[in-house]
Amino acid sequence: MTQFIEKRPTAVSVIGWFWIIAGGFLALAAGTSLLHRPNESVVNDAAKQHAFLGMAARCYAVSGVLLLTTGATAIVSGIAFLRLRKWGRTALEVISWLAVAYITVAVVGMIAMMSFYLSGVSVLFGILLAGISGAFYWVPLGFIIRSLRSKKVRDAVASPPRVTP
Repeated sequence: MTQFIEKRPTAVSVIGWFWIIAGGFLALAAGTSLLHRPNESVVNDAAKQHAFLGMAARCYAVSGVLLLTTGATAIVSGIAFLRLRKWGRTALEVISWLAVAYITVAVVGMIAMMSFYLSGVSVLFGILLAGISGAFYWVPLGFIIRSLRSKKVRDAVASPPRVTP
């Protein structure tokens, strides 16, 4: 007598593993950020060039803690999602939306920096480059959010896997 165990949807596996791996990279980046702190002359030089650069240089430790927290949350949520926990799906959707917001702020920051340093056609090229760079993140995150909200994924986390004889 064989039993059939209903498997989780492919989207659950792909998204869960994506966020586990991304969380690992975020934790690695956090370690780098926390271990490497720019010296005071670098911070002062950055502040002289642009106020935003000076602020960013001063926030290395805060950035590291935020990256570590986000990375750990992504890993734990990805594992929970692979185990078909409802809260794992919710947490990954929140992290995905936060990633969209972060990328949007980064793209706007890139455009602001380019418009400060460049002029003419170079600014237009910079805006195009920033938009393309953002799209490399927005498109996959859009698919992830769409999949996380799909009926198939919601149904998968709504009830545990069933064993049928």
